[in-house]
Amino acid sequence: MYFSDPSIISLPSNSCTMQQFVDSIFYIGKGKRSRPFQHLVDAVRAKGFGVGVLSKSKKLQKIVDLWDAGHGVVSLHIFQNTIPTEAFTREAAMIDAIGLRNLTNVRRGDYYGPAKNWTTKEKTIYGSYLLFNALSIFHVEGCREIYEDDVQEN
Repeated sequence: MYFSDPSIISLPSNSCTMQQFVDSIFYIGKGKRSRPFQHLVDAVRAKGFGVGVLSKSKKLQKIVDLWDAGHGVVSLHIFQNTIPTEAFTREAAMIDAIGLRNLTNVRRGDYYGPAKNWTTKEKTIYGSYLLFNALSIFHVEGCREIYEDDVQEN
C-alpha cells in the first residue's frame, strides 16, 4: 500500500512516467486490512486538534496539506493476500528503493526470510521491481483521489 500526491502525476494516469510515479509517493505501508484508511481518519482527527498534533507526523501533515490545497490522496493497495513477513519485506524493499529521505515513513522497514541476507543492491533492485509492478497496476486502476469529505470517523 502506498499514498501518493496526485499533483505530481500526469493525467490521464496511464501516461504517468516511472519518475513521476516514484516522486508522487510519500508513504509506503504494508497495507494491513483497513489500516491505510485509518491513516486518513487519523489525519482528519489531527487536523481538528491543530498544528501541534500535525507537526508530530510528516505523513499526517502531508495528507492535510494535500486536502487544504484542494487535492485528494491517492491510496493504491497492491500485492494483496501476502503473509505479514512478505508484506514487511516488500514494504522495506520499496522504501529502500525510493529512499527514506523522500518519504514520510519514520523508519526503513524490516526484511525477513532469505531477503534478510540480501545485499543493499539486491534489496534496491527488488524494491524497484515492485515499484515498476505498482506503476503497472496504477496505470490500470487510475488516479482516484480520496478527499477529506470522503473520510468518515467511526
